[in-house]
Amino acid sequence: MRPPGQAALNIPAPMIPLLFGLVLVVVLVTLVALRVEQSRQDQADLGPVRNNVLQVCASCGKVRDGSGSWQAVESDPRQLPGVICSHGICPECVRKLYPDLADRVLDEPP
Repeated sequence: MRPPGQAALNIPAPMIPLLFGLVLVVVLVTLVALRVEQSRQDQADLGPVRNNVLQVCASCGKVRDGSGSWQAVESDPRQLPGVICSHGICPECVRKLYPDLADRVLDEPP
């Protein structure tokens, strides 16, 4: 018995798998659209990449943007079309991994 005020859905049994499939398709299309949008945002966050070479920190995975600052990105930068990834190490990781050398190799104070 239904609670008062709740309408009944008279869906024929053969239609239930079709409706489930439709809902699944809508969810998958939405997830793909979100992934594409995140990838576009990551590309925009990187700014201009010099000569299509993107420097990635070998320790934490942050990438160096066009202005020289290091930023975390949500997607894998190797998946960006036309971009070649190179290794590097960001200042934070230099300080963490090589504290004795950090002041000598970094231009900026800790």
